[in-house]
Amino acid sequence: MPAKKSNRLSRKHFVYLAIILGLSGLLYFFKDRFVVAWVNGKPITRIAYVRELEKLAKNQAVDSLLTKQLIIAEAAKQKITVAKEEVDEAMTNIEERAKTQGTTLDELLTAQGVSLQSVREEVKLQKLLEKMVGEITVAEDQISSYFKDNQAALYKDLTLDEVKNDISEQLKQQELINKIQELIAKLQAEAQVVKWQK
Repeated sequence: MPAKKSNRLSRKHFVYLAIILGLSGLLYFFKDRFVVAWVNGKPITRIAYVRELEKLAKNQAVDSLLTKQLIIAEAAKQKITVAKEEVDEAMTNIEERAKTQGTTLDELLTAQGVSLQSVREEVKLQKLLEKMVGEITVAEDQISSYFKDNQAALYKDLTLDEVKNDISEQLKQQELINKIQELIAKLQAEAQVVKWQK
């Protein structure tokens, strides 16, 4: 009788061992589904990774919505508006740039998973910001200085007159970005925000 019991126990242990080995093999084979990285011998699980992504995305979404709201409120305060025609013109420019790159606006939107409506809203926000910042001008000495500093790397065998307009546009864009960032930082600093979303 004890031999049968011992035989049953060893069979039971064998089944458990086979199950454990099988699960271990599956876990190893599909390890990238459960663990995204190892740090000093400790795993970072996919679950922890997904939670962190969701938290970051949530924070970015809240910050983005707050910033948009601040821009819209400031534009209303300054009585600045953007006409539909201005947005249409900008959209036409975007379509033309897409064509020069051998694609269409629809293909670009599909590739990036973005709707036409959301692009129109972003264009409108950009136009509001540009109007709030005001016209950007670039002095002649800034253009010539930029040309001298970058001639060897960017403008070899070209004269200042050949690239003057391009440099002017580039410097205007850089200054516009700087001014917009300053304005947004100012609006955020002055805003009274209460976040309920954790």
